[in-house]
Amino acid sequence: MLQRLCKEEEWCRLCKEQMKSSYRDCDKLSAWSIIKAALPYLAILMALALLYFALLLLYERGSPCRRRRCYEPCYRTTQCERRNNILLLDNVRACNARRPIKDVTFGLRCMDVLGLVGERSGKTTLNKLIISQHCLSRGRVYIRGINVNCKRKRYRAYKCIGYCPQKNCFEPEFTGRENLKIFGLIRGIKCRQLRRVTHELADNLSFRRHLRKRSKWYTVSDKRKLSTAIAVLGTPPLIILDQPTAGVEKAHRSNVLHVLKSVNDCGSAILLSSNNIEDFQTLCNRLALIRRGKLVAIGPVASYRNHASRGLILMVKARPHALIHQLCIYSLNREAIINIITRYLLANFGSVYLLEEIQGDMLFYIHNSFVPLARAFQIIEHKRLELSISDFYVKHEDIELSFVTRNFRILR
Repeated sequence: MLQRLCKEEEWCRLCKEQMKSSYRDCDKLSAWSIIKAALPYLAILMALALLYFALLLLYERGSPCRRRRCYEPCYRTTQCERRNNILLLDNVRACNARRPIKDVTFGLRCMDVLGLVGERSGKTTLNKLIISQHCLSRGRVYIRGINVNCKRKRYRAYKCIGYCPQKNCFEPEFTGRENLKIFGLIRGIKCRQLRRVTHELADNLSFRRHLRKRSKWYTVSDKRKLSTAIAVLGTPPLIILDQPTAGVEKAHRSNVLHVLKSVNDCGSAILLSSNNIEDFQTLCNRLALIRRGKLVAIGPVASYRNHASRGLILMVKARPHALIHQLCIYSLNREAIINIITRYLLANFGSVYLLEEIQGDMLFYIHNSFVPLARAFQIIEHKRLELSISDFYVKHEDIELSFVTRNFRILR
């Protein structure tokens, strides 16, 4: 060891003698100069350490800019409920949709027909959540016990669904027969049976003569019939219909409802969204009232009618020119007559809503369940001539009022 140290000292002495100028500069270097040279590298290391710590903190706790989730108690469905219901919505919520859905829960069993009631309340959004076209914020959707939110299993659930969207989704360049053939093969119908099935379905929906025509040349009515035919093709266990009779002629609307009724008798469950009261009265055995994305009431049609407040609907025709020989006032315009009728109704019934007014024809809703129908008729008939009313009609409130609830204009 001593010998090695001596050799190193001897080498240093020889180097100093040969390179005096170089070693003279090295002797002048101090500890501070070394630290100063290392400072940039230390700063880079500290910045990387802080960045790593920040990323780790975000990974563990989440971003502070993101809205924190509210962990409310979620209603858990049992395995028996999933098995007995073809469609089951468990506390479904969608906050990112155009019309948000708030905690909707209901089930649909075999041969059930559930009607979704509500103007601009999120019915289409709810249908898109069921078919996974929109993402859920919370909750689960089960179709025959299969969780639709699971990407690996949702395709098994799609085999059980027939869907008629609000906007037609068939290929416009294909003919009606070609569209039905494509969707029939996807549904699993055999080729030798497909022609008979499509022709029978087109006959029942009254558009067989247009099967060879391209779909883009169809009328609005025939397009809706074709979309409905695609949805019911093969009699799937669950059929979701969004405005199936919108745009269909009144003469052919009964054909569409008859086809849906026959498919329901074969065992299919139907989820119907419509703004037509005839669809609900013909098909549905249950109704679900949705208001602003929230499920307000659900139950049989009879109980839903009994649950509603029993008001009165008044239809008035104001024709002062027809009663000119019996009136003492000749210079009343239409607005003045409306104001006079409105004040009289408010004075006698209390709570009155004007639903519609077109060229002197007025539709009122009297929100008073204590006035009998005969008494209301006497009150209006007593002042009919003074109010410039040529004709009027009074009836009890019915289910139709739920479609215009959001359009009330409060006069009180």
